[in-house]
Amino acid sequence: MSTVFTSFLPLSFPQFLPTSFQVPLKFTMSLILIVTYIFIYIHMCIKK
Repeated sequence: MSTVFTSFLPLSFPQFLPTSFQVPLKFTMSLILIVTYIFIYIHMCIKK
């Protein structure tokens, strides 16, 4: 699971941002991704 998120992180974040902004952004975006994956997973389970 974590490898999928880390592979997506470099693609979705521009590198011109300062490091102080990059770290919180990556953290919040990975949290949003995890929540979205869990939501989709629960939704698929309910549909079955």
